[in-house]
Amino acid sequence: MRFGIYCEIQTPPGKSHYDMIWEIMRQIEHADECGFDVYSVIDHHFFQKFSISANPLAMFAAAAQRTKRIRFRTALHTLPLENPMRLAGMIAEADILTNGRLECGLGRGHAWLFGPSALPLEESRPRYNEAIDILELAFTQEKTPEAQATLLIRWLGKRAGEFLCRLCCPGKSWKRR
Repeated sequence: MRFGIYCEIQTPPGKSHYDMIWEIMRQIEHADECGFDVYSVIDHHFFQKFSISANPLAMFAAAAQRTKRIRFRTALHTLPLENPMRLAGMIAEADILTNGRLECGLGRGHAWLFGPSALPLEESRPRYNEAIDILELAFTQEKTPEAQATLLIRWLGKRAGEFLCRLCCPGKSWKRR
């Protein structure tokens, strides 16, 4: 059996977000010392009264420098609100900085996230599906300039794809994959 802690980083009235983040860091260190297996934080924006967790990957990278064995889990990255190319890079770097102790959950998020993010809720499912495809390719595909251009083309769309291919891979013909 494995044991973990889940935190939404709810900052009570009268406590600063700064103080809350450092309290969470001490909590992660203590959880590691006590033998917990994983510490989970949600990637959460926009609602100070409920929870603000703007960058759990940065928190995990910092916590990994202060712990020995505990794993780190993002409860979920809200994919429709993310640029999947940037997220893939951030996850990869955080995984390096945690020495392979990173786990990432992926999801569509709550409907109430879309208003403040200026993204129509109707775009949630197609953006989620597209991001899953791109992340899968980003973590399984050969890391050549052509492969990276292909991922950018998929994310940016057809018009930007031709331009980026000419820019990134001179002499290569552009074709939609």
